Amino acid sequence: MNIPDFYMRLPFSNAFLIACMSLKRIKLFLLIVFCSAASYTLQSQELSDLSEVPSVFRLGNHSAAYETLLSGCNNSLLENAGESLDEAYIYWLNLLQSIEEYAKDGNFDIRGVKLWLNIFWDSRGRIMHICYYPKHDSRNIDFDRFEKMLTEFVSEEHPGISSNSCFNHSGTAQFPSHADFLLRKP
Repeated sequence: MNIPDFYMRLPFSNAFLIACMSLKRIKLFLLIVFCSAASYTLQSQELSDLSEVPSVFRLGNHSAAYETLLSGCNNSLLENAGESLDEAYIYWLNLLQSIEEYAKDGNFDIRGVKLWLNIFWDSRGRIMHICYYPKHDSRNIDFDRFEKMLTEFVSEEHPGISSNSCFNHSGTAQFPSHADFLLRKP
């Protein structure tokens, strides 16, 4: 082990310095292992505590749960679509189209609504949570009713991408989504 010259000029023995440096490394290693284990345990516990959080909520209303979701479901839709941007985009457009059709079937007009969305899926591809925030130029609607509609939408089965763990996607949405036009093959 190379010891810098500065340490060699100190009145301590070389063996003592080497032992102290090794002890510091061992302590650092143990600290890192302990923190990692504690973080993993807390993360697992926090993800299981999300059952109290509504499946649809406005960003800012459940900040702690949102942070837990972000840290616990850090894989992206793009990763789970095999790194294929086209496949991830098509999946996203189909999801927006499904939301739009569900709202239309429920006689809820969402035309003109513009949102920031963060959607979290479980490992089976089922939607766990939808977090949203209206954009400043969005049409004003009854967002309590909108949340209720999205909660009903989430409770139904939707074909998804399965994965080894939960994952998420952050994006924007505006309705109408024009998914029919965008998904049409030339």
